[in-house]
Amino acid sequence: IRVHLANMVPPDLDDNWSSHAVSKVDSILKQADCKNDNVFVMAQILLTLGEELWVKNLMFYEKLSTMDLHVTKLNLREALQTENLITYSSEQLEGLYSLCKEANIDLPDYDKLTMATKEFEDKSEEQVEPQWAFLEECDCLEIYIICVVSPSLFYVHLKKFYNL
Repeated sequence: IRVHLANMVPPDLDDNWSSHAVSKVDSILKQADCKNDNVFVMAQILLTLGEELWVKNLMFYEKLSTMDLHVTKLNLREALQTENLITYSSEQLEGLYSLCKEANIDLPDYDKLTMATKEFEDKSEEQVEPQWAFLEECDCLEIYIICVVSPSLFYVHLKKFYNL
């Protein structure tokens, strides 16, 4: 599965990401300690085409078992903005949405996904239980981050298929 952080471009508006940016994203994701069983990731899906996902952001949460509470470990988009690695550009998704419309590709109602994310953030004491379905709407999937290609593109595997 290819995951893209939507509407992000390099600060110099180039088409390619620098090796420094790629290295920095890799470092930030490693610091999130995703191998910890109490850490999970949530993302608002903005577009799904085949095995490609465009998400608004990746939020890493950790469940504190002693307090039965979830805390935000990493807000990836915010971390990248703090490091001055990204610039926002709405043109990417607008272009993809219009291409889907021209090709008569029906898109799901992504507003429902937004509501599900808001509900989680409002109920921060409950941990989301993973749903074992292939990228269904509103499902929580356990993943491994396999490879960071750039700040806006990385590869993931579903945890159920790969036991690392």
